[in-house]
Amino acid sequence: MNYVSLFIGFLITISCIVVMAFQIDFDNTWLLLKSFQSEYILPCIIIITIGYILRIFRWLIILKGKSRNITFLKCVAPFLAAIAINNLIPLRLGDVLRSLVFCSSMGISRLISIGSLIIEKSLDILVLFLIAGISLIYLNNDNHIYSINMMNWIGYFLLSGFLLFFILRKFFKHKTCAYINSFIKSRIKILPYKIIRKIKFFLFCIFQMTKNYTLAIAGSVSILIWLCEGVIFYLVLIGLGLESNFLLALMSMTAATFATLVPSSPGYIGPFHFAAFTVATANGIHEDLAISFAVISHLIIWTPTTVYGITCIYFNPELWIIAKLKKS
Repeated sequence: MNYVSLFIGFLITISCIVVMAFQIDFDNTWLLLKSFQSEYILPCIIIITIGYILRIFRWLIILKGKSRNITFLKCVAPFLAAIAINNLIPLRLGDVLRSLVFCSSMGISRLISIGSLIIEKSLDILVLFLIAGISLIYLNNDNHIYSINMMNWIGYFLLSGFLLFFILRKFFKHKTCAYINSFIKSRIKILPYKIIRKIKFFLFCIFQMTKNYTLAIAGSVSILIWLCEGVIFYLVLIGLGLESNFLLALMSMTAATFATLVPSSPGYIGPFHFAAFTVATANGIHEDLAISFAVISHLIIWTPTTVYGITCIYFNPELWIIAKLKKS
């Protein structure tokens, strides 16, 4: 593991915590955390569970574009185990293991698994851009850090980028593959045949898993997934007695999700909280309430998914054993 990346991650986490710590009253924040209405916890857990069932279903739909023998149950343990590892170990090691190790227990190749992960993450980014764009356009609050005009323009830019990519997706796909094919042909004497064959198979997998029918279902499910996650942030706002605003919840969710891409300590501690805290305070929420909102949102998302994943790892040792047997 790259110790420099780990050091940078912990440094970013500490920096985020220190910046927030100087803006809050700890005693008041503790009282606010204790005042959260517990009746909202169960609905949040149910919604996060539905959201992750949808995520597994989306992965299944993508994989079925290339591997027809895949079932929903085969996808559950590798997916949730990877999420738990992402939650507990930095540098998104869970995604690496899902692509390179857990795929053995599902009976699919690593190239298919890597391709499905790329498609999945691309859909997530596109949908989050769409949500961020809409939220920034319509979340017209006088307390924005920047002018409403600038926020609207950023929103229009994100929305336009999403629509442009959606319209030109076939062009991008064909152009990319044409470029890679020409690259292979120009270096056919240099590259070993085995590598050329793997690259061609990988491209074929991507094509198979990005058919219009597959992308239409996977894209629709992606929107539902992120709306479910937005509802969790929305319920946390209500549970803290804040004025309910679904667009604010969506914007906080989007910012916090993108913040998890930043290197940090295990569990995305620091960047996740700082992003949600910043969006909340920028929209007029008091700092103590904003940090309470960030902490509770993180706990409600992190805890059930980690428990589900650890349970899957415990009851599915074949996730590791099959991979070891194939190596030997």
